[in-house]
Amino acid sequence: MDLILSQRGRRLLIIIGGGVLVLALAFLIGRMRAPQPAAADPGHPAAQASSQGRTLVIVPRGQQSPAISGEGGVLFASLISGAAPKSGAAAVVRTDENCTPDAQGVSHCINALALGEAQLVVQHHHDMAQVPCLSPGESITLITLADYQAQS
Repeated sequence: MDLILSQRGRRLLIIIGGGVLVLALAFLIGRMRAPQPAAADPGHPAAQASSQGRTLVIVPRGQQSPAISGEGGVLFASLISGAAPKSGAAAVVRTDENCTPDAQGVSHCINALALGEAQLVVQHHHDMAQVPCLSPGESITLITLADYQAQS
């Protein structure tokens, strides 16, 4: 009788040990498959620390931008939605999306800008290797395309 119990005991220990092993392996495999945090985009936070105080030329809907940002040190963005602001308006960048560059290396970022209670959405065309994205939280000054062209 003791021999039978010891065989049953061994079987039980083997089953329990096997179950623990399976759970441990499942846990480890799950951790290996867990998504890892993406590497920081080199054109984003670090490069934007020195970009405070920038001025952005707002190109009205339906008009062609004279250049992409960075050519001549000027930043350009096409108005997508919202009312065109007056020159000198202060804005705070709320979002920075769609930053993957095209085949020519130009990013066409979509940015929501807050002007007090109002909001507008622009598309910022820039070579991220030369000009960092507009950064959420960044304060910028807006100027109309007409005023920019009058100054040039």
